[in-house]
Amino acid sequence: MSLSARAASSATPIAAATPETVLQLSGVTKRFNGHTVLDSVNLNVTAGETVCLLGPSGSGKSTLLRCINWLEAPDEGSVRLLGQRVGVRADGRRMSDRELASIRTQPDAFFSNPQSERARSFLANYTTRLPFLHEHPEIIEPSS
Repeated sequence: MSLSARAASSATPIAAATPETVLQLSGVTKRFNGHTVLDSVNLNVTAGETVCLLGPSGSGKSTLLRCINWLEAPDEGSVRLLGQRVGVRADGRRMSDRELASIRTQPDAFFSNPQSERARSFLANYTTRLPFLHEHPEIIEPSS
């Protein structure tokens, strides 16, 4: 079963976005040649929250990220960033490449900026956010 199928089968109905919701996906679906890669994915990400996508190769992680920032247009559903619909204008027409580029270039709009955390290693930057690793720092920075 793909990552998307598991997410969709276990998903609860998405709650209405709150003022602290930064990213909201509602029913995001993507198909390639009749094969459903993302199946009605729902997700709310709130301010300060870190989200990690895990799954085997081919499970839809990259496709989901591409749909979030509209490098790939979802076949169904919506993506909202800070309450603003991404990819589709208020009148229902698709946003131009220029409009999409302006959304994508907002600081840390979709992905954290690795330059802002230069002082530590990649592994330390991204794994220290996991509570287990906070309790076991020797995993991140083994003593010499």
